[in-house]
Amino acid sequence: MTKKFLKIIILIFILSISKSFSDDELFIKDIEINRFNIADNEKPNISWLGKIVNSLHIKTKEYVIKQELLFTENSQVDVDIVSETERNLRALGIFNKVHITLDSLGFDEYKAVVNTTDAWSSMFLPVLNYGGGFGNYGADLDEFNFLGTGTRLKLTGEYRNESQIGWQGSFVLFNPRIPFTDLQDSISFLSNKIRTTQTFILQFPFRTTSTNFSAGISYANTFGKDFYYHSTNNYELINLKNQLTTLWYSHAWWKNDRLYITGLLGYNQAQRENPSFRQAFDNSGYFLLNFASISQSYDVVNKINGFVDEDLIYGGYGSASIGKIFPLNSDGDNLNYISGIAEKSFYNQRSYLFLRVA
Repeated sequence: MTKKFLKIIILIFILSISKSFSDDELFIKDIEINRFNIADNEKPNISWLGKIVNSLHIKTKEYVIKQELLFTENSQVDVDIVSETERNLRALGIFNKVHITLDSLGFDEYKAVVNTTDAWSSMFLPVLNYGGGFGNYGADLDEFNFLGTGTRLKLTGEYRNESQIGWQGSFVLFNPRIPFTDLQDSISFLSNKIRTTQTFILQFPFRTTSTNFSAGISYANTFGKDFYYHSTNNYELINLKNQLTTLWYSHAWWKNDRLYITGLLGYNQAQRENPSFRQAFDNSGYFLLNFASISQSYDVVNKINGFVDEDLIYGGYGSASIGKIFPLNSDGDNLNYISGIAEKSFYNQRSYLFLRVA
């Protein structure tokens, strides 16, 4: 009798352990996505202002939300993955509210209901700056959710009085995610009668806490003229052509207290009309190796940067880099490189403290 009772106790203990390991996992049978416009929270009696705002805004496309989901239908999911999906959607910066609920469909089966409320995404602002005896004026159009695709489009036109630069225009196109891929890209141009800069970035970013690698390439091309100042109002224009290409690969280990090792290779080619005008790292290549560790916690906060919900990240971060800068020709640099940084932040629901040493 005692042996039988002991076997029952052991069986109950084993079952309780197995249950504790599976408590954090859920079976997602179905997924429902509900997209709400900016003023839809006023339904059924939307004010006239809310109707105007809704009519001027293109609601976020469903595929933008769907491609950020870290779970699928008929899949076993850790509850942390659901929370991380919420954070990733908020991080897009195009929603006022993001909330995912799990509705029970029966024994250990759930329907994930994803609710998003769009934020106003079109900003048209004047540019008025004055300092050092010079004034700039113009206009800036910044659209954070172009045609509901999550793409950022920014156009700026301004007149710059300093150094007789005159009219200047800039353009930025940023895709947090190229549709249906893990790729992210950014294209930008800045041009005036003195100088033009073109920048292109294509990368696989770390999208989740379980993503194990990131890689990318960036290219910047600057041409025209540069300022060589003898004094505040006394300068000369010198010919300039500069191309900078950077490649990197980063690998990560562990989900919590993550460790990163990153290798970066850069190529900087410059043409200036006189060696006395050279700048640091002209006509040089460099290889850098970085070691970093990070531990993060998250809290949802509001009314920090506007009225949108966002995630306040706090924890610890440390990074150390070593590398070699080598000449591409007789005009290049031959140097060793070393750097380090440490950060620590604290949050207690009422106050936030950030410390940094570099």
